[in-house]
Amino acid sequence: LSSGCCSSDGGKVKKIKANGNVSDYPYQYEITIDGMVCQSCATRVENAFHAKDGFAAKVDLQKKCALVGAEQEVTEEFLRTTVKEAGYTALKIHSKQNV
Repeated sequence: LSSGCCSSDGGKVKKIKANGNVSDYPYQYEITIDGMVCQSCATRVENAFHAKDGFAAKVDLQKKCALVGAEQEVTEEFLRTTVKEAGYTALKIHSKQNV
């Protein structure tokens, strides 16, 4: 993020509830993400996906990665753009179809 860590002002990022668990979705993607430093960062990435229909996400802050579940197959560009909109950079994307 251009203004530093998203929780540096002491505020917490409000979490958007996912519609189900990542494992419930037929298409799954593991995304390595650069720039996350705190739990608020992780919540921002999860929220970016939860705000879209047909997605659930779970971020592992220690591993700097997100596991994203989708109802439909999506492109790497879509995943990269969603992570970028949250303020971070998607480094690697690995598809883990669960169909």
